[in-house]
Amino acid sequence: MCKFIFVILITINIVINAQLTVSNNLRLTGAVFLNVDGDFDATGGTIDFDSDDPEIHISGAPTSFGALDNAQGVIVLDGSSSQTLSEAETFWKLRVNNSSGVLLGANTTINGVLTLGNGNLTTAGNTLLLKSSTASGSDAGHIVGQTSLETATNSDEYQIDIGNGTTWHPVKIQLVNSPGQTITYTAQYNADGPNGIDWNTYPAGQAIDANTGLAHMNNTYYYDITCNPVQLPTYVSLPLTGLNPSLPPAEVCLAHFNSTSNKWEKISAVNVPSSMSDFVKGIATSFSPFGQGSDGGALPVDLHYFNIICQDNEAILEWRTWSEVNNDIFQIERSQDLLEYDIIGFIDGNGSTSSPNEYNFVDQSILPNKYYYYRLKQVDYDLGYKYYGPKVLTPCKLDANFKVYLSSSNLIEGILNSPYEGMVNIKVLDINGKCINNQQDFDMIRGENQFQINDILHISPGVYTIQASIKQFTESQKLFIK
Repeated sequence: MCKFIFVILITINIVINAQLTVSNNLRLTGAVFLNVDGDFDATGGTIDFDSDDPEIHISGAPTSFGALDNAQGVIVLDGSSSQTLSEAETFWKLRVNNSSGVLLGANTTINGVLTLGNGNLTTAGNTLLLKSSTASGSDAGHIVGQTSLETATNSDEYQIDIGNGTTWHPVKIQLVNSPGQTITYTAQYNADGPNGIDWNTYPAGQAIDANTGLAHMNNTYYYDITCNPVQLPTYVSLPLTGLNPSLPPAEVCLAHFNSTSNKWEKISAVNVPSSMSDFVKGIATSFSPFGQGSDGGALPVDLHYFNIICQDNEAILEWRTWSEVNNDIFQIERSQDLLEYDIIGFIDGNGSTSSPNEYNFVDQSILPNKYYYYRLKQVDYDLGYKYYGPKVLTPCKLDANFKVYLSSSNLIEGILNSPYEGMVNIKVLDINGKCINNQQDFDMIRGENQFQINDILHISPGVYTIQASIKQFTESQKLFIK
């Protein structure tokens, strides 16, 4: 253990590879970085900064910050194991740079900026009071738990970087009118819905007041947002995570849960998000809870993709849904001409769910040199249905692509299994590679075709090469003519 009572007036990096105890006064001036590679205890001491430049980096346990300057300087928690702020404290700027996270053990106030570049800050039921927007929030670093924000102005929009410990779910708040007093907002992330998810009672997962224009809700999570004293109206902006990414941004909106009717109501958007990775903004006229929704028609099944590949002469069908409502089964249908389809199998759906689901089906009854078309028929419990597709499967293997022979009338005839539809050029080349016919073109379908070369009536005995070409596909075969 090392005890220090000193004033630092130099602009250098200082590394202390032990516990640092401040029992009197520690003052940092200029661009000084004090790196404490151990525990930190300023019980009974004073920590002062002369500007925002000095930083104290602590990798061990911060027992106490004593009388800490809360108007200048930066405290950085950059340990490799979880750190706990065990005493009630007011910081100017606090930075979390600990992938193992930081835990509040007492109420904490940050007058400046809370930076969350790497690692979560978990409130654990304690009060975290902010007086400005948080910075650098991400999936890798955000606040877990209820967070408060204090403001007295309507000129700024504040962002609070909260989340569930794994995924970042920020919220933005701005007063519409000048309050004339200090207002404190609180925001917290919550899973599911205010009354849970009830697919049996509500086809959309939660109760929706369709009369307000709301058609679909994010069933994954919602926010509790409150205000003291109550200041209305207030701008609330939420990210669109949890809604189907393929939704048109113009259809998204905010939603507010009416605790009297126990239903979600639409809050008209005051902006059109630039994309589904943007925020949607609305004017709240009452508080808690809030979520994201859509005023467009919600599909029974939001399909992410539907793909087909050939593997070991089998057709592998794969598809994924974003969410499902009342989904009974998927009926798999196959065709060879896009006109008539046969039912070749069924896959059970997942009923109603807001979670993504992946499906696959293997068709083992295909021929290696044929083209097939597949489509999905999604059927609801009430027998409503919707088709997805068709998707084409190109031949897994083109056997006997090209065969030529002499007919009984000494004409060159052949069979071509073409991978394309269109004009196929047929050449007869002599031993020197010279074309000796009129380079006939044949209009062929995709698949098996027969052809006949009838412009060579008198051909000398010898070995010839018959060549067929269409697009980038070329096949050839030698033919001996007696």
